[in-house]
Amino acid sequence: MRRLLATALILMAPATALAEDPLARFTPWFAANPSGLVFHYSAPLDGYAPGAPTLQGPSDDGLRSVMVAQQGVHPASGVDLDAIAGVLTVGGPPDELLVLMGPAAMSDHIDEALAGRGFEMREIAGVPVFGTGEDYAMDFASTGKPDPFGGGMGKAQRVALGDGFVAVARSWPGIETALKGLGKAKGGAVVWTATLDALAETRGDGHLDAAWGWGGDSFAGMLVDPAILLDGDIEEAIAAAQGGPQLLFPPFPLAIFALDRDGTRAHLRIALPYDRAEDAEAAASYVRHRLVEFPLVPSRPDIAIVPQGDLSIAVMTLTYAEADVAQANTLMLNWSSAVMQRSFTALQFGLF
Repeated sequence: MRRLLATALILMAPATALAEDPLARFTPWFAANPSGLVFHYSAPLDGYAPGAPTLQGPSDDGLRSVMVAQQGVHPASGVDLDAIAGVLTVGGPPDELLVLMGPAAMSDHIDEALAGRGFEMREIAGVPVFGTGEDYAMDFASTGKPDPFGGGMGKAQRVALGDGFVAVARSWPGIETALKGLGKAKGGAVVWTATLDALAETRGDGHLDAAWGWGGDSFAGMLVDPAILLDGDIEEAIAAAQGGPQLLFPPFPLAIFALDRDGTRAHLRIALPYDRAEDAEAAASYVRHRLVEFPLVPSRPDIAIVPQGDLSIAVMTLTYAEADVAQANTLMLNWSSAVMQRSFTALQFGLF
């Protein structure tokens, strides 16, 4: 393994100044939702126009339908659709958070529009929040109406107008917990921050088009193939499970997939955090070999072990010409689909 790493591994020294990461401020929210799909971020360099090569979502149905069909200031919500720079979704129903990111102009008209529709206004942690509907309620009469904050289903709305972001939750306790948690980077948030910083360091001045954040539990594979169980062949299932749990490479608490572009090239990356550099190296070596078994992976990725405080982040990178960025985007979506189906074997660190 050491001989391989000598040719494939890059040990990155700490940078004097990290590139600003658009997601770093939200890591307390990631830490509060540590399992499964933790977050999805979409900020296509070419904008949210249909046909953009890195267009992913937004995953929220209501917002997506509005952004695809309209431009300018949305009359019902007051959001300036043209000013939205990125869309972040954290967690899952019913407590998902929808976050729009952009300049102050993005939200200049939201308070007036929502107040005009009878939304209640409260201040939470110094942030104005506009709300309508009972917690978690759905107004089925509003289903299908072009409301970017209603989820396409007339969902209850708690719309927080933060500094450079608009966050939407479905309950007052949900938005209160979220807003009061911002700025409290401790515990799991520290690991998320370190992993994002490592990705920012590797991409430099590149633009982050998309990212998916996963809890480590998403990559604990099943010891027995579910197909065997479905077939009902008990003897085969017992034989497959002989030997007990297997650890294939050092486990990790979280993983981030990231797609970035620098104008001439696109990079598809996987980042895994570890306490020890040797564990990061072992993981990178294993994943590097297994990744090429996945369809559409063009070659083995380059490897960097990026020190971040007491942590070492393994970053594996596939590089594409800018003309092939759509291929990288498709591969990223395929990876994410495979993770959801528990079939992304390249990152399954163990069988249990």
